[in-house]
Amino acid sequence: MTHPHIHEHDTASLGAVVAAGLILTGLLVGAAVLVAQVVDLAAWAMVSR
Repeated sequence: MTHPHIHEHDTASLGAVVAAGLILTGLLVGAAVLVAQVVDLAAWAMVSR
């Protein structure tokens, strides 16, 4: 007694969760790269004095 529309809803929910996970991962990677750039710039500024 499974209902096809419930399965479709589950698939859509899973897709939304995966998409949100990918977006969050991308944001975290972007933030890590930004922090690395700032640290590198700060280190370069200290060395060049």
